[in-house]
Amino acid sequence: MRYHGEKEIELACKNLELPTYIKRIVLDYLDKSRKKRCFFYYDDNFLGLGCLYLACKLHQEPLTHIEVEKETAHDFTGITDVYKKLVREFDIFIKPIPPEKYAKKYMKKLNLSFDIQKQVLYLINKVREQRTNFVCKPSKFAAGVVYFCCLTSGEPISQRKMGDVANTNEHFKPIVDYLINNVVN
Repeated sequence: MRYHGEKEIELACKNLELPTYIKRIVLDYLDKSRKKRCFFYYDDNFLGLGCLYLACKLHQEPLTHIEVEKETAHDFTGITDVYKKLVREFDIFIKPIPPEKYAKKYMKKLNLSFDIQKQVLYLINKVREQRTNFVCKPSKFAAGVVYFCCLTSGEPISQRKMGDVANTNEHFKPIVDYLINNVVN
């Protein structure tokens, strides 16, 4: 079945720099959802973008809802509604995306040195080994660790720039404090 918003999905995948297999998964979920009557009244664009967000979450692609909203010029509330309904209707379990995936994405955008990249991944793994109760979204935690490693290595980066790269607010002090007090030493 041909999806009339397929070009928008293709453009979103290209602009968000997603792997090519994601588009096939999105179209597959679109076909499946079209066969279920509960998705009959959803707008094709929101249904397609909800499937895109679902495919990224299922395959551990580090994509935030803010990135989807920026790239597609659609309000994320509608996309979120479709995403949640897809998860419920298809009884899908979504594993959280590990902070390493987000960190790698941010480090690539910032073009950081290999030494900083190694230090970031080391600290994330060290926090995981400690099994501490530091509660934070994986994307924000990864951004905080990248920011901390840039600070300690003398790489000139501002909180605002890191916040822009990670599509989050630029308040990393709790993460930096946590790393200083509990991990580094």
